[in-house]
Amino acid sequence: MKSIELLNPKTFAILFALSAALFSCPTSLAQTNTPAETVKRHEIRGGIGGWSGSDLSDGFDAIVFSGTNAGIYSTVNDRLSGNYNVTYRYALRERFLIGGSFTYGNMRSDLEVDGGGTGNVINNHFTLAPAEAEYRYVNHKKFKLYGFIGIGLLLDSQKLTVDGESEKETNLYLGAQLSPLCMQVGHNAGFNLEFGYGYKGLVHLGFFVKF
Repeated sequence: MKSIELLNPKTFAILFALSAALFSCPTSLAQTNTPAETVKRHEIRGGIGGWSGSDLSDGFDAIVFSGTNAGIYSTVNDRLSGNYNVTYRYALRERFLIGGSFTYGNMRSDLEVDGGGTGNVINNHFTLAPAEAEYRYVNHKKFKLYGFIGIGLLLDSQKLTVDGESEKETNLYLGAQLSPLCMQVGHNAGFNLEFGYGYKGLVHLGFFVKF
């Protein structure tokens, strides 16, 4: 099964160029910094996102079954659980943070089986992203705009069942997330809203706590 989160050299070069442009935003966008002595460097975040790269890929993939009822099937009635995420951030500077995250997502679909048979497919996605970098281009005390890029490993586990016969397949990919438009509301605790593409989803809503 092919994943659209698999990075080839050309894709990686594009992501690198976009992240470089993001993190070099002109200082004219900068707002008044929070005083350094009040900054809490550690931050824990949690949240849920939708329509990750894996979700979009699964929705368009043709399903190949090699059992007794061998064939190529299409999926219908896709049901997404959402992409649940836990993130850690450490502030190297007031505007620049590094960290990592873990994301889990699940998608269940029915299969269109010839001859009136029944079938379904379950996809579980686990992403461990130990390399994430974030830049805050607006940095008010209780309101921030930021962007981030992340790279990690995506474990994709798929179970196919056709007329009671099952097959399992597991694949490991290189996954990425690029989110250029994100906001954080609150000082030591509050909410995040992120827009991007990759393992966290097109839209991600969550909370944060600093310590």
